[in-house]
Amino acid sequence: MPQVTIYLDKKTEQKARSAAKRAGKSLSGWLRTVIEEAPEGEWPADFDRLFGSIRDERFVPPERLKPEPVED
Repeated sequence: MPQVTIYLDKKTEQKARSAAKRAGKSLSGWLRTVIEEAPEGEWPADFDRLFGSIRDERFVPPERLKPEPVED
């Protein structure tokens, strides 16, 4: 199995170790799970069904923005 080395500051390392311990996993196993379950730039299934699902009279739809030209 390939190995990866990462560099963390002490505070981040402690957070990761604590989370792994709470999950009952090794640091490596916990990190593997976090990466496997991380979204890949996609919205969750049925996310679009949320649009308009909350009724609130205070909600004001934002103005539609005009796209700005992009310089090459």
